Amino acid sequence: MDALPDELLLHIISLLEPSEIVPLQIVSRRLLSLARDNNLWKEKCFTRSKLESRRRREEQLATQGASLSALRQAMSTLPDHAALHAYIEQDRLRFDNASDTARKRARASWDPTFPTEKQDFYREYIHRQAEISVDWIHDALEGKPKSSVVLEATGVAVIPGDPKVIAPLDDGSVCIWDIHPTECKGRTFIRSGPGLLPTGHNRQPSTLEIAAVETVSVNEVLRRAYIATSSQLSEIDLQTLQIIGRSQFREPITAISESRGSTPMTIGTATTLHQFDFRERRLPTPLDISLSCELIAGAPQKEHTSRYRSNPHTRSSVSLPQPGPMSILHLQDNDIWVVGRFTSLLNYDRRSWPRVRGSTFSGARLSSLCALPFPTVAREYDLTRNPHKVIADLKAAKAQTGHTIIGAGEYKGRGSLELYGLSKSNVDANSDAEDAPLKPQPLSPSYQNRQTSARSRLLSVRPHGASLVFSDGDGNLKWTERDGSTEVRTFKINPETALNADFATEQGNLFRAQENQGDIVQKIVNVENTPNIDDLLIWTGEGRIGLVEFGRRRRRHAEDLQAEAEAALEMSEAREERLYGLGMRRALEVQADETRFMRGLGMRMGFG
Repeated sequence: MDALPDELLLHIISLLEPSEIVPLQIVSRRLLSLARDNNLWKEKCFTRSKLESRRRREEQLATQGASLSALRQAMSTLPDHAALHAYIEQDRLRFDNASDTARKRARASWDPTFPTEKQDFYREYIHRQAEISVDWIHDALEGKPKSSVVLEATGVAVIPGDPKVIAPLDDGSVCIWDIHPTECKGRTFIRSGPGLLPTGHNRQPSTLEIAAVETVSVNEVLRRAYIATSSQLSEIDLQTLQIIGRSQFREPITAISESRGSTPMTIGTATTLHQFDFRERRLPTPLDISLSCELIAGAPQKEHTSRYRSNPHTRSSVSLPQPGPMSILHLQDNDIWVVGRFTSLLNYDRRSWPRVRGSTFSGARLSSLCALPFPTVAREYDLTRNPHKVIADLKAAKAQTGHTIIGAGEYKGRGSLELYGLSKSNVDANSDAEDAPLKPQPLSPSYQNRQTSARSRLLSVRPHGASLVFSDGDGNLKWTERDGSTEVRTFKINPETALNADFATEQGNLFRAQENQGDIVQKIVNVENTPNIDDLLIWTGEGRIGLVEFGRRRRRHAEDLQAEAEAALEMSEAREERLYGLGMRRALEVQADETRFMRGLGMRMGFG
């Protein structure tokens, strides 16, 4: 084995199954390096993809029909067996060549990477094929550890570089958890006292109250966290978990952008947008809370209380068409995109505020935005559907510079996953690319998936490796290719929801499956703020925080194993009770249907 060249060993390894390649990595360093070959696992990912499975199935059906026709023609025209065998062999070679060409085109069309991107396909294969589990971070309990009062998280964010997770709790405290891949993973790192942040009991009710999801942002450089609670934005030191400053707004805060270096944040309230610059912050006083923000959208409001004083240099802009910005994306230092309970993507340039630079009509109400630093490849470059395009055309399209904006939301009651391309053509070619103002040129939607993404509203979307992951209102996490349509896999965070669907399927009636009664994923966060990660952080509607893990089992303590055994027993008992309840309900429904049918025939039925 040691005398064999690497190319021959790699060819031998490629003939093995993934379950056989994984233990091979622990034999030697040489085999470890060969077994982690990126092209090897890229080929494995493509072979197991839905696109290749569909292509093989269609090719097999087409080949069978064509082979039968060729066989009939040969038997009717050729006189001897030798000529018949030669004709069949020639026909087989022709089909093999066509199959190789079709496979090369399909592989090039599936390839999710771009020329400037480095993707680890060994990790990508784990994301696509390994078993998924959710490791729920230990709930923060009120008082003693054995207390039954569980505090819910009202937001979540990842502290880059550590990594750690920070979340405000509903008692006004702030908690940080350690998510390092060690035996203490998920344990509480530090927690402040209750009442540090205003709670829901102290805030004033408002008719413009909107359920906010993007409420926590972390500045890695300054080691600061910004937490929005109702109409107040609190700045917290991550080292001491102490309040550094507060900013009060007239309306409830519905979304805040990420905090990146010294770039000002964008704060969205019910009807306005603000620029928040922490460098102009003043410490609050009991009778005067001064805002360190500039209004860039919405009309300024009249002074109605001496406790609030806005910036005298504030200038107004076009009001938001409808209240409720829900997600704010800083694509570049000066490029701001806003979506929410209105049907357009609003675009602002910080250098020309408060003027709206442009808008793109979507028709859907988007609740989440993210971006990829790569151009959007038009669907006309799909080589499996367009025979007029060649591989060189696809490579040229991927070599362009630009970004892809990804939005998730709801369109007429169904989930909507949308892709928008932003190219360098939006930059004035006669000026410096960094200092030139961007033209108010609206985006054109490259693709809008409103049929197969989900039957309910999409809540959050993020890039994950070489795919996209989003959550829906039925408690599902779904992965798709970067084209937004080809499904990779699905994971349900509610086992009872899957049980209902399975039971309804066994009874032959999908329409009797109940709607989702479990938890939903409100927000998906990439750990360390990068798309190439192993885990995903999720925050649910019930205020729980969990880590989505792929094929990895962490070491557990004895109390953890006991708790898991008790939870498994309770889940088994709940499953049996649920099955019995669903069976009785089905029997009563059938009995009621029979009674109504017999009454329609003029007969009376009595049940004693």
